[in-house]
Amino acid sequence: MPGQIGLTMVAMGSLVTAMVPTAYTIGTTHHPEARRTAAHAAPHAVNRPDLAPSLPKAGDARLARSDDGFFYADARINGHPVRLLVDTGASALMLPAQQARRLGVNMHALAYDGHIRTSSGTARIARVTIDRMTVAGQTFEDVPAMILPRGDSVGLMGQAVLARFRSVSIEGDMLALR
Repeated sequence: MPGQIGLTMVAMGSLVTAMVPTAYTIGTTHHPEARRTAAHAAPHAVNRPDLAPSLPKAGDARLARSDDGFFYADARINGHPVRLLVDTGASALMLPAQQARRLGVNMHALAYDGHIRTSSGTARIARVTIDRMTVAGQTFEDVPAMILPRGDSVGLMGQAVLARFRSVSIEGDMLALR
């Protein structure tokens, strides 16, 4: 049901307050001078058993919903393996300090001069750029990220990464990245 899918996306987005409009597919278009993200509903594809599922293309990936109800992606950041929580409501790639340290980020060179609102309040952040990130069979360069000064929990993969895919959609218990 459309309402159930929307609620799932809102629940995933509740970790960071920068919410995206509820949608079934989030597509992106890249232009040299501007990048525009278009969120649009696909009502014609909802509850239509007569429509055959699309066949995966090169670079497509499907992530299964975990036992805790969330989707996780295994990625490589600058060659280091990392597991990230996919959060459609997060604006950025967010890494807690302990995880950033394990990924080789020079923690002494960071300036925590930014702030972000999260579900648990306001947090200080340091802005960095990830040289190279590989996730779901795609490699991206110059990915903006935010480092949180505390925490050793899992990082969040938000719109700074998701917007680089052609589309992101939830299909039952699968998250499709195309």
